[in-house]
Amino acid sequence: MLTFVDLTVQFISDWTASGEREVYIDFDIETYPLQIMTDSVVSSEDLLRVAFYTGNGSEAGGIRVKFTTPPSYWIDYCNPVWVTFTSIPDEQARTWTITETDTSVILACNGVEIFNYLFSESTTDNCVPTWSRDAVKMTFKSNDTASDEYRTKPTGKIVVI
Repeated sequence: MLTFVDLTVQFISDWTASGEREVYIDFDIETYPLQIMTDSVVSSEDLLRVAFYTGNGSEAGGIRVKFTTPPSYWIDYCNPVWVTFTSIPDEQARTWTITETDTSVILACNGVEIFNYLFSESTTDNCVPTWSRDAVKMTFKSNDTASDEYRTKPTGKIVVI
């Protein structure tokens, strides 16, 4: 007996050089997790800085990672100060994954969740209103010295129907 199988494949998106800074890139962080590749050494003082924007250019959040000793992060409009990571993977080549949900922003590094920040826990007044905006664009900021490439996080799934 001959059986037909329909395979639906989620293609892995290619990496794109982060290139010029301060250039709007169409990207819906609310629908697709963003991956950013870096090869910065801890203590280099390099900075990963990505910001998200609405269609009319209003700010809708952002993430910063500073490669200091120890490394630290800043969630735009939510943190009043830099926060030290409890740990990040030791490898120099790192893939950072930023995922935004309705209630939080999640940062993972090389597949390990680093934090899941709940917007409602912020002590600043602008966190929830800013991150609740509909982000459809992103940019690597002018002081970003760490971001090398980016892509939409692939699902890596093959679905057999």
